[in-house]
Amino acid sequence: MVGNLAVKVEHPGVEVASRMPSATASKNIFLSNIGVNGYHLRNFIPINIEYEEIFVAISYDINMFGYGDTEQEAIRDLCESIVEYYEDLKESKDELGPIPASDYDFLKDVIIEVKDAAKEERA
Repeated sequence: MVGNLAVKVEHPGVEVASRMPSATASKNIFLSNIGVNGYHLRNFIPINIEYEEIFVAISYDINMFGYGDTEQEAIRDLCESIVEYYEDLKESKDELGPIPASDYDFLKDVIIEVKDAAKEERA
């Protein structure tokens, strides 16, 4: 793409690929690994990284944020928050309103629990 630079960002436990606009203070990241023990991703989760005094990792699909002094800390915070949110939604799935139900539908399509990973590989 014109004006974009392909970038691969690496940090322990989370694999990401990104496109960083060359003239802005934000970039898009596509998570391929949630980086939390017991969970894998079936599909990429798109997030945006912004910097204003601290780094902020944003998932617009489920309106969640992660914060940190470094980009990696912000991504890790977001990943942990996503897994916690997924677990909370799963426990309350029969009582969810429209927005949380939509978030749960999105997350159950992209998150694989390790106990479910063996079933996924056989399918």
